[in-house]
Amino acid sequence: MKKTFTHFLLTSFLIQFLFLNPYLHACGFHRDIPIFYSRDSGQLQNNDEYKGYGDVRQPYIPLKEYVGGNIGVVRPQYGSVYLWIAYRHLTQKAFSNADMDFLLNVNMGERPRHVTWGEEWTKESNKILEQEYGAPNQYAAVTQKVPRKRSKFVSFENCAEDAFRYALERLKTLKTKHSDKSPVVINWIKAQQKVFENCSVISQVPVLPEVVSKDASIEEKYEYAYQVASCYFYVMDYVKSAQLFDEIANDSTSPYKDISVYLIMRSHHRNMIYKHEMPQAEPATHQTPVIEQPKPWYTAWYKAVLSYLAFTHHKNTAIEVKEKVFVDPEKAFLDAYKKWQPRIAHNPYKEDIEGLYNAVQMRTTPDAVIKYIGGKLIDSSCPVSKHLLTEFDYLVRARSDELAGSKKLDNEFFEWRRLFRAKNSYKEAYEYWKQNQSPLWLVVVLEKIPVDAPELTEVLAAAEKIEKSSPAYMTVSYQRAKLLIGMGNKEKANALVDAMVSEPIALSTKNRFLDLKIATSYSDFLHNILQMPVDLQDGSLLPFNYKEYEFSKKSELDFDWEHFDAVQKTSVAMLLKAAAQKEFADWLKENLLMAAFSRSVILGAEKESITAAQQLQVMQPKLKESLDLYVNEKDPSRRSFIGSLIILRYPKMSIFVNPHSWRAGGYLDLNEFDIKSGFRDQWWKDNVFKRCAEKPDVNFLSAEDQKAVSYELKALAEKMGDKTDYFCKRTIAWFNENPKDPLLPE
Repeated sequence: MKKTFTHFLLTSFLIQFLFLNPYLHACGFHRDIPIFYSRDSGQLQNNDEYKGYGDVRQPYIPLKEYVGGNIGVVRPQYGSVYLWIAYRHLTQKAFSNADMDFLLNVNMGERPRHVTWGEEWTKESNKILEQEYGAPNQYAAVTQKVPRKRSKFVSFENCAEDAFRYALERLKTLKTKHSDKSPVVINWIKAQQKVFENCSVISQVPVLPEVVSKDASIEEKYEYAYQVASCYFYVMDYVKSAQLFDEIANDSTSPYKDISVYLIMRSHHRNMIYKHEMPQAEPATHQTPVIEQPKPWYTAWYKAVLSYLAFTHHKNTAIEVKEKVFVDPEKAFLDAYKKWQPRIAHNPYKEDIEGLYNAVQMRTTPDAVIKYIGGKLIDSSCPVSKHLLTEFDYLVRARSDELAGSKKLDNEFFEWRRLFRAKNSYKEAYEYWKQNQSPLWLVVVLEKIPVDAPELTEVLAAAEKIEKSSPAYMTVSYQRAKLLIGMGNKEKANALVDAMVSEPIALSTKNRFLDLKIATSYSDFLHNILQMPVDLQDGSLLPFNYKEYEFSKKSELDFDWEHFDAVQKTSVAMLLKAAAQKEFADWLKENLLMAAFSRSVILGAEKESITAAQQLQVMQPKLKESLDLYVNEKDPSRRSFIGSLIILRYPKMSIFVNPHSWRAGGYLDLNEFDIKSGFRDQWWKDNVFKRCAEKPDVNFLSAEDQKAVSYELKALAEKMGDKTDYFCKRTIAWFNENPKDPLLPE
């Protein structure tokens, strides 16, 4: 039953901070699309805006390189562990080889990642018992009643992974000592299955294994005692489990005496979390445990009894009643810790116990814990361990307000992290930097300093002196470029970006610099945002594997959804001009021409629509017959409705300039005008042009161009209305007026 609060936190920490592996989904079909992993916006997609796919909480540089010192452009949004790794390199406290090995392999474990210990336990026990016993439910859930508010559903991992791992280890020991089919092994497995039945039972009455006989061996009695205590632990009767584990710990002959000391502490700690902190809770379903607390009237009645006993000088009786009814779980934990401290010092589970102790201390003396854990984090002689990382993660979660507040922290790393993430913190960071002129603090100053600050000239001069060999070089260069842009020095900023992207740097870092490039025209803007995406595959960062898809044969460059709105904020004339650029790939030219054609049809701009149609005929022979019909039509009204019909007929036709990867994943060849797949790319979001028109102007257009773009977007929004059925309505209206039109069968 050795799974720990510590290990549980470690697992969640590793998933969140070290090895995120996002899976991408679009509306409807699953599709694989390029990921750029570079924007500070967060790159999430919601119902209101198109944004890129990615996660700015981690650097998306191969982990081995990042841990080794290639930290790229460090951002304040990174997860705390990534910031800590960056801090170590920025302060010249690189990791030892052993530490690097640990960080690189910490979540690989001893088994395939897709297999859980619970599954392995079930498989092994079923094989020996020759049965089909279902995997136990590891989670418990309760509904927490909150006064005058809606009840809150609370779920937690009651029987965590290491519980099954520990059971498997014990089973292996018993099989070695006895045989697979021996009564000892079979009875032990059946008893352990009873233990795991308590993971999500409905009440505090435990499911217990069968009582061992009087003539059972001492080994079987030890096993039984430990399993019974475990049953009470999982059924959430933590007071009882603490008592039973205490009895085992006091038995110097029990093989479970050491782990029982640890489980005494876990019982008291869980009692604090799941009893003390979740009052008035009741079962969420018929399979969830009950968490009971004295009701308010019940509590008030006992307080009155205590007051009466104290008033009538029955002091001892009052103390006895208080101890029985009002057990302070925090005090119980600290009392147990004091009692067992001599044994804890030499206990194999010492670090786990100390982790629990620090978690309790965070409630009363958080400053001391911050200093204690922070001291380990900045001490390069202190080996990196799962206990250190877990305590670090728990501290960040439990004391986020203190770590992110305005109070100075007595630890360099936590103080650096606080100011790197805080707003308006450049003056504090500047004072730190003035004290030691270190790149560590220069990074924070550059990140936070406003362009009108009097210290800016001094800080930029220091930034230019950072050598290429410094771990801070990429971050400082990126921050310099941003500041130059803010100062209006676009040429110098572009020159710096060009110099950086010519360096042999990580792909995600290169894309981050490319995002800073200042465009001078719409075509220039498109050229800047065309980038090589990055993909996360099996824990490694690789270029997106376009070669799997037919549509990618002509180009591996693409633009991110993050830029989608800016790409649409253009006029038909600029779309046609950009489509004439020789350096653009055919897929982009086609998208530009399709958007120009679709928009000019709506606007009634015949000259532009005919120009777009004629160029599309050359690029897409499949469209030639339909577009010939459009170009050669003499009646302007009929030509307009033919245009609507063409847009409806070909799903790839769109009013948008879509990324290269749109409808990727093997479902649709984007080099073909497929009319069989059912993908209707011209069905766009409601109010899209209204939203584009209301967006702030992009910085690469002249005042005259801005005016033309705003006029067209507003006109498109008015003509199309709020819904997405514009072309259907237009086409149906035409044929209602002209029922003999030969195009009617279409």
